[in-house]
Amino acid sequence: MCLICHKYGQTKQVSGYHECQYCKARIADVLPDNKAVQKVLEDHAQSYMLGNLETFDLLTYTKRVDVLKKYSKSAKTILDFGCGNGNFVKFLTSNKYNAFGFDKSEDIKKHLKIQNTPFYKSEEEIPNRHFDVITCFDVIEHTTNPRIFIQILTKKLKKGGSLVLSTPNSQSISAWVLGNKWWVFGPTAHFILFSTFSLKQLLTDMKYRMKLTRAEARGF
Repeated sequence: MCLICHKYGQTKQVSGYHECQYCKARIADVLPDNKAVQKVLEDHAQSYMLGNLETFDLLTYTKRVDVLKKYSKSAKTILDFGCGNGNFVKFLTSNKYNAFGFDKSEDIKKHLKIQNTPFYKSEEEIPNRHFDVITCFDVIEHTTNPRIFIQILTKKLKKGGSLVLSTPNSQSISAWVLGNKWWVFGPTAHFILFSTFSLKQLLTDMKYRMKLTRAEARGF
């Protein structure tokens, strides 16, 4: 049974992944335990903090806020889950939002504290039914059970709140052209690669109403 769409059917082997022939999600042949996942997060932490993997991109952050305003005009309290170096949290704060970050990396937590970025130290510390919007950019592909991951985020949202997330598209032109050389490709760090259809399938199954267009998603 596919971990994403819960359909039974054939899978295709794709260099360390098996691809569901129904929803086209690619799932690593070997899904790591929590300890191994944490190691991957810590291995990437320094690059995020130094800005090699996430820069303070004013245009990108402005586009993100434009989407927030479009679909959640009254939003005030925002959680950036998987916040990396915390720059987007700072950008939100400078735009008068009550913003907080969270990241599982212990090294990133130390960095956020030094930078005086408002953040939560643990998932348990994040209040339930509290946030108007939760943003989650390029995080879900690093999870081993996306359904539980979405359930956790949903508990933190107010009733009627919005979840804004992005993830690389495994059926994109760049993925198709580059194949195994696609920068996202790698089952030891990106455990699940979503197609547009598989991500919609997952969120629809979990009672979310899809609002973003593919063009808007690419803007992130």
